Amino acid sequence: MVAMDTTGELVFCGRSGGRFGGQTMISCPGPGRRWTSFATALTAALTAFMLLAVVAEASSRRPPRASLSVAVLPAKAPSLLARVGSAPGAICSLTVKAGPNRQQLLALVATRRGLGAWRWEIPADAPSGRWSLTARCRSGHVRSSARRTVGVTTPTPAGSSGELIAHSTLIVARGRPRAERVRGRAGAAAASCRSAPCNTYPWGQCTWFTKKMRPDLPNFPGVTGDARFWASDARARGFPVDANAQAGDAVVFQPGQLGAGSTGHVAYVTSVTADGRRMGIAEDNWNERQTENGSTRSNLPTGGLQFIHHKGQALPPPPPLPINAPPGSVTGPTQGPLVGGQGTDSGLWVHQAGAAGFRPLAGSLNGPPAIVSVGAVTYYIVSGSDHRVYLRTDDMSWGVLSGASIYCDYVSAAVNGSTLIVACKGSDGHLYQGTTAILAGQRPALIPYFSSLGGMVTNGTAVAVVNGQPTYFVNGATATNGRNVYARTDSTDFTLMDYSCNGGPALASRGSVAYFACAGLGDAVYWAQNTGSGWGAGYSLGGAGRGTAALAMAPDNTATVFVEGSDNGVHFNTIPSGNAGTWQHLGGYVTGGVGAAEATTIPGPAGRPPPGGGSGSESGYRIYGSSTGVFLRSGPGYSFPRIGGLEDGTPVRVACQTRGSYVATSNIWDRIDGGSYVSDYYVNTPGVGTLTPGIGQC
Repeated sequence: MVAMDTTGELVFCGRSGGRFGGQTMISCPGPGRRWTSFATALTAALTAFMLLAVVAEASSRRPPRASLSVAVLPAKAPSLLARVGSAPGAICSLTVKAGPNRQQLLALVATRRGLGAWRWEIPADAPSGRWSLTARCRSGHVRSSARRTVGVTTPTPAGSSGELIAHSTLIVARGRPRAERVRGRAGAAAASCRSAPCNTYPWGQCTWFTKKMRPDLPNFPGVTGDARFWASDARARGFPVDANAQAGDAVVFQPGQLGAGSTGHVAYVTSVTADGRRMGIAEDNWNERQTENGSTRSNLPTGGLQFIHHKGQALPPPPPLPINAPPGSVTGPTQGPLVGGQGTDSGLWVHQAGAAGFRPLAGSLNGPPAIVSVGAVTYYIVSGSDHRVYLRTDDMSWGVLSGASIYCDYVSAAVNGSTLIVACKGSDGHLYQGTTAILAGQRPALIPYFSSLGGMVTNGTAVAVVNGQPTYFVNGATATNGRNVYARTDSTDFTLMDYSCNGGPALASRGSVAYFACAGLGDAVYWAQNTGSGWGAGYSLGGAGRGTAALAMAPDNTATVFVEGSDNGVHFNTIPSGNAGTWQHLGGYVTGGVGAAEATTIPGPAGRPPPGGGSGSESGYRIYGSSTGVFLRSGPGYSFPRIGGLEDGTPVRVACQTRGSYVATSNIWDRIDGGSYVSDYYVNTPGVGTLTPGIGQC
């Protein structure tokens, strides 16, 4: 209040802090409350106004509180996108919680507009339910936070202990990682890349760190820069790539291998054990850790992975127990189980009933084969190193079975009448299925497209015709009590089975009887049977299996189960009569598991008639062992064009011999009169797989 005292001077009065009789006491005018100068009063008023202005300005400059928005992106591999808003240059972190699980993401630095974002894939074994996300931002001394919840649906029920972020999929979608150095940013580097060591991958990603450790590798452009494509891209650019680990290699994990996300994972190999089966690595962006110098892991298995060597580097020797055991003659029955696997050279090697060893069928595999038998012809179907599907027989060389846009891992196959069914895991983790017509002895037509059957496959598929219905088994996300095997048909959705598998599943059927087998959670091999009324309980065969198992079912409805053992050799047992003590060792060395089928083998050359006595043949040799006849080719192998054919029993004169592609257990080819070539396997020369004394070499 303002008042005039008795002298007429202007004074400012205020309420006192006292009260009397319920009334406020006014201490104006009175001694000690008077300013005797108008100028002094004005100065005080201006000072008060300026203080208020300073306070208001300081309040307007206070950093905004953090804001957070969350969205589930319905892509083939579902992802979460979390956007944060704060002050320009603010440092923000994000914590994700779901039930008992909690994971903290790499901190980021907000853009000049105060924006940032994280994106990552949701693992198939992450728990369903409400997820809680909390962003915490700091700008100077001011801190703030924001929290949001989002509903997430996965194949795994709420309350499970699965991880919330798929390995090697976390990226900072807006802003930049807090630890990123300006000179290492992809945007700044791309403009100045003029030499090989330049690194254009985003800082903190597995590709960025591996490129940093291997500056000799190129910067693969666009989507080909995804880790899953590094092996095929490097091979195309002249880098040696195979399945043998060596310190200094770049190791490539395909989606699902050892927990890698849908874009795969790459790392730098720091050490390898003497037997080549275990390694240590340095990597980035695993378990959401992104640092300048990466992190390390040790004692990881090398089986099934691809390794990019340096150009000109001497390749490591193959591990012990090589799969290329000396080939032997087929001396056993003409029908029996046949097993195959990916050898140390990444090619296909197979073992027929009665044979003394494995024989090579070449190729560049990305996992174990699927094997089916149609009549007397065996078909081998594989995922190649480029993840397309390929097919061959003993007489036909490798040919593409799927279109260029098809991406398939963990291939399985079955025959339903005259239809070949191929199942596999797609790049998005879903189960895919494709079909084509198949006739014995003929190459099937290209599968035009694969249809998604959904689900989320981890490390294996199997297909068989069970009770007249194509039936698919896959390893999916772990559910209650460790169960992780799911089954479906073309017309029904996935059902969780009462089985638990570490390795990929196997199925085989004949008539109304079907078998299932796999390496269980403790690596012991388990099997179950379906006789038309549903799948029964699982029984243990003991042993120690790894990778994908395989089944070959005999006409008497017994089955042989094959597995890759802990020594990487091939082992087998018989069900339902087998037990833990009846495992037998076939030898060899495979990676990733095996494929098998009950196949009719080519009649054994051990029973071929001796040469001589042939009508009209100077040498006495003739075509033998092929009821349908043999093709003549312009050179010693399947890659040469066909130029004719000869019926079984036709006399031939062998001019000379040379080595070419394998047919069964022999890679010897005979040049006969007229200059054409025929496989020596079908000529009754004395030896099998060996040059004949007295016949010159071509």
